[in-house]
Amino acid sequence: MITPAYSPTATERVLPRMALDFTTGTLDPRVTVTRALNTATRVNSSGYIEGVNANLPRFDYNPSTLAPLGLLIEESRTNQIKQSQALGTSPWTVSAATISADQAISPDGTQNADLLYPASTGTSREVYQAAGYTGGVAYTLSIYAKAAGMSWITFGAGVGSGAAARLAFFNVSTGVVGTTGASISNASITSVGNGWYRISLRYTPAGAGGFIEISPVDGDNNYTGTKTGTNGVYLWGAQIEVGAFATSYIPTTTTSLTRNADVVSMTGTNFSDWYNASEGAFVVEALRYDNAARTAAAFDVDDGTAANYIQLSSTATSGRGIIRVSSGTAINLSAGSAAVTTPAKLTMAYKNASFAFSSGGAAPATNAASAVPTVSQALIGSGINGSYLNGAVSKVMYWPQRLINAEVQSFSK
Repeated sequence: MITPAYSPTATERVLPRMALDFTTGTLDPRVTVTRALNTATRVNSSGYIEGVNANLPRFDYNPSTLAPLGLLIEESRTNQIKQSQALGTSPWTVSAATISADQAISPDGTQNADLLYPASTGTSREVYQAAGYTGGVAYTLSIYAKAAGMSWITFGAGVGSGAAARLAFFNVSTGVVGTTGASISNASITSVGNGWYRISLRYTPAGAGGFIEISPVDGDNNYTGTKTGTNGVYLWGAQIEVGAFATSYIPTTTTSLTRNADVVSMTGTNFSDWYNASEGAFVVEALRYDNAARTAAAFDVDDGTAANYIQLSSTATSGRGIIRVSSGTAINLSAGSAAVTTPAKLTMAYKNASFAFSSGGAAPATNAASAVPTVSQALIGSGINGSYLNGAVSKVMYWPQRLINAEVQSFSK
């Protein structure tokens, strides 16, 4: 049970009827996780990426601080790259460079990171693989990299060359994105501990075909320095996925692989035993891992269809409470911030013609017109309308009464 911390009022003296804490690494028996196939990964409590079998929860941890983040819940994605951990193996091609396999401890804690170092002479000193893009579709490319005598790499994709190519430069010693390159605004680099970084780049090709390439370079947009033939970069875990942001790593060998969606639910008496159909309040703490312009559902209650639901979610900048009744127009209550770098606290209170929503301690947004939708289940980390958090839910609390607006605001801080 989670003990709330706030100045007590008459309502606040009542502990929540239902409280879930996913930072403990233990799944409440009322919660069901469904995810087909053994293709999902998470960061474990030691900071290493590891596989998680089908239908098991993925309790995620910060790879640098080892702090528990909660239950990782993501949409389905496919890694289209083959041999994602063996960059010296076909269909990868090495040009004017050398790949030495298994030269360093990788982000999964085993010695299977490859060393790429450029030849002392020659051009296009790189490793690359055909990607088979579809024109007009947004892709996100990512790879794990670590300095091994050279600090900069160029990472890119393209169909053709010149303006059609998309390259960005990254310093894998300092975690800095270079200032030049055709897709700098779509490039990111994130520390994942032990000197490793995950770099990513979003790319929407104009036509079909194309490639993914990685090359050690001498600096930001600088290929001209002398190469020693021994220094380079460590590489591991390449990924190409359809979508505007990177998701958790999907390891591949000879074929592309799909990670199926996480469906985390409470149904039957595991739902009805605590839910009050006439009034109540939810507090959800969740961390989304991307800043894409989309609505990310952290929690909802629904009737198994998109006709009736109450949903707590966020955009890239603000929290949002959504109500839909009998397939009517969805009512959006937007209030407060919901940054992608820190967990957002989303609070929704409901009663017939009396709804209030807040996040980040903002004054609640209210609605006095909607009825309470009839619902029969809860979804954690996703919404019945197809929206996914693509991040970690840490806590869910529920009160069987409509908290007053001051309490809704207080709980969201």
